[in-house]
Amino acid sequence: MDRRILLVDTHNLVMRYIATNNTAFYAIFKFLLQFIKTQSYQISEAIFVFDSKRPEFRKRLLPTYKSTRTPNPKIVHQINQIKNILPTLGLPIAILNNYEADDCIYKIIKELPDEKFVIYSADKDFIQLDDDRIHVFKPIKKGFQRVKKPNYFMIRKVLLGDKSDNIGGILHVGPVTADKIVEEVQEDTFPLFLEHLDRSSFNHLIDPDILSRNYKLMNLNYAYENYTKNINGRLIWRSQFYPNKFISYCHKFRSQSLISRAYYLESIINSMGLPELPTFK
Repeated sequence: MDRRILLVDTHNLVMRYIATNNTAFYAIFKFLLQFIKTQSYQISEAIFVFDSKRPEFRKRLLPTYKSTRTPNPKIVHQINQIKNILPTLGLPIAILNNYEADDCIYKIIKELPDEKFVIYSADKDFIQLDDDRIHVFKPIKKGFQRVKKPNYFMIRKVLLGDKSDNIGGILHVGPVTADKIVEEVQEDTFPLFLEHLDRSSFNHLIDPDILSRNYKLMNLNYAYENYTKNINGRLIWRSQFYPNKFISYCHKFRSQSLISRAYYLESIINSMGLPELPTFK
């Protein structure tokens, strides 16, 4: 069986469940039960990754970065609750101070080169990582998002921007034109793509400064090599999973339907073992 570490974009997961009037506590454990039951992977560890804040370097590149997102007090409160609860139930959490969950997830992947991963997130930026070692589980499709050429996907996204993050793309370039540009230039690394834009018949439309800005905003390796590589994250270490403690939380958060799975969760969670993360303290 394929052995992998599960990295959960926790805010992304919680948002999906709270939208259906469930609690963050219910969201985490319902997801974990469903994932383990339906996927063919042997999950060696599940790490729940949290946002810290929007990085300063992205705000310098684009002051309006994610400015359209208004924090929901209900979500923030429940995220803080689950952040404190998970380590007491045998599930580690990871936080990279002053950076987003995306950056923390990428740092873990880079610093555990011998491990394989499954990333749970609806964030399309993770598709740039897709390969045999890293699979991305998309909650909307309830399946894995695989692409033949992840680098092409990223270059296309740099051209189009990302409305959800308030990142503008190249004016007058839509999805069809972006596909044509990528195919005409025929380079799958961004530096070479930028160098050979003159191969495209749409070269006159393209502002290289916007392309460069979007690449720096979206490319996870850029953030790692220039900012997060030498920053220590926080991996809040695991306790053991105790069924009685879990059941008390089920009552507290009105998630009684999970109680019958307490001993099953105990066997799953206590069998996991996280490899050492030397740069996380």
